[in-house]
Amino acid sequence: EANFAEVDRKAVKLLSNLRKRTAWNTGDKTGRPDTTAEIPQAGISLSIPDGYEEKALGGDDSNSFVKRYASADNLSTINVAVLPLDGKTEREAAEEWLGRLGKTTVRSSAGKNSIGSFYWNISKDEHRNVTESMAVARGERLLIITGETSKERYPFFKERISAVFKSAK
Repeated sequence: EANFAEVDRKAVKLLSNLRKRTAWNTGDKTGRPDTTAEIPQAGISLSIPDGYEEKALGGDDSNSFVKRYASADNLSTINVAVLPLDGKTEREAAEEWLGRLGKTTVRSSAGKNSIGSFYWNISKDEHRNVTESMAVARGERLLIITGETSKERYPFFKERISAVFKSAK
């Protein structure tokens, strides 16, 4: 009977590892639909990939709005922030915000998509994390969508964050 507890522990560990591998598999989906996140402060909605859950944030600033979604293994996050532009360009406001988070720009560009012109950025931090972000002006506010993961996992994560950027409506 003592063996049953060991078998249960091994089964739980195996199932947990399978779930983690599925979350990072770029080809297969788990069959569950993506979650739609409504961002009324920016007048848009986004599709958050299956396997990401909304996490509570401490504090609430009336000038900004942030939602955070983390993968089941907590190795990647998708953040949505709505900030005042305060007369700045998309690029200036986005780089200032990323700088406050300790990010250093590696590459950036500008473009246009279904919700307007945007500023796109890849940045890094001192912990070898990679952050890909897209900033779009929405009236007097700036919508910033960021995805962050480790440098090693970024090739798998890139597909997911790109899908979030494309889903913005």
